[in-house]
Formats: sequence, structure tokens, C-alpha cells
Amino acid sequence: MVLIYFWVNNATCSSNSGPCQFISRACYIFRCLLSPQFKLSSTQDVYVCNVKIGALSRAGKIEAARQLFDEMPTKDVVTWNAIVTGYRKNGILENQETVRLMPARNVVSWNSMIAGCFENEMVDEAFRYFRSMPERNIASWNAMISGYVKYDRLEEASRLFEEMPRRNVISYTAMIDGYAKKGDLERARDF
Repeated sequence: MVLIYFWVNNATCSSNSGPCQFISRACYIFRCLLSPQFKLSSTQDVYVCNVKIGALSRAGKIEAARQLFDEMPTKDVVTWNAIVTGYRKNGILENQETVRLMPARNVVSWNSMIAGCFENEMVDEAFRYFRSMPERNIASWNAMISGYVKYDRLEEASRLFEEMPRRNVISYTAMIDGYAKKGDLERARDF
């Protein structure tokens, strides 16, 4: 992310430059969030706890993330998404049950569950989540198509591709990749 910032903005890094000061501050905050001295209090902001759950999950400390989640007096949909995504990213299937307990879900919640199903070879379960979604975005459709392609279920991927209300480069790339890997270059070219 940092390298992308510098590349896009043609920025250089010196000790007095704004980007370096920003990065230094962000690293300091991240270290503070991961420190054991960072304790939960009832007055703590939900946003800060959400950030820490995400940071702990990315660092592979899912047990600590879950402990913080359990101790939080107030949770929002972002909190739930953070813990579910943390489970998924750490390869833990318990997130399936966690999602069932969610009081509210948004499209991010659903998309995370679909991705988790595909990561754990639960293709039919992913489709059930997809069909249960009250609303879908292009990421939902692309996750399903890419997942079907990954498991060589190209007919189902193609059917969803045709149903999509809107397609983007990811949609087309997934289909082209799937047919090309199968050796069906003619169908790949059709896309």
C-alpha cells in the first residue's frame, strides 16, 4: 500500500516529507494497537476496537482478536465483519457459526462468507449464501464466478456470468482464464 502511494504520487521519502511522517505515525499506531498494554475499557471507541481486531487478525493472532471481540460492550456490523474475515483469513471454519450469530449483515459480510466457503472447498455452501443475499454487488458476482472457475465448474460460472446485471474486467478475466485452462480456447476467445 505504501509503495503504491509513492508510485502513484511520484513521492520521495525524506525524514521531513509528509508521506514519511504519515507512514511513521501509522506504524506507531499499529504497534500501539498490537501491544499487550492496549486494554479494552468500556469507554473505548468501537472504531478503535474494530481496527485492532483487523490488525490482530492480519497478524495471525485470531485468538486475541476473538477475545477483544467477546469483551467489546458494543459491536457494529464492521466489528462482526472484522472477526468473520479474520477467521476466514486464518483458515478457521468457525466463522460459519459466527456469521449465523450476526445480528445484522451487509454485502461485505455475505461476500466474506462466500470467499470463506470457496477457500474451504465448500462450493455448494457458497452458492447457498449467494442466493440468500438480500442484495449483491459486482464483487459478489465475481466471487462466485471466480470460485466456480477455481473448482472447474465452468457451466455454473457461465450461467452466473450471463445473469450478471453488470460485468467488469474481473468477470471477463475469470471466464477467459477458466476456459483457457480447460483448453477451450475458442470459448475463451468469445469473451
